[in-house]
Amino acid sequence: MALPKEKCIEMGEAGRAHIKANYSLERVVDQWEALYMELLQKRGISLSGSL
Repeated sequence: MALPKEKCIEMGEAGRAHIKANYSLERVVDQWEALYMELLQKRGISLSGSL
């Protein structure tokens, strides 16, 4: 890209912040856990108190 160095740095920092906010290990685990619980609930299975 033919962008000024400052703009490239700014874009890189924004990208890093987005990845950190949306794809951290904690965030991904929370998303998987929510999906798992939703699927169990749809099947009528309850794990209350187990997790």
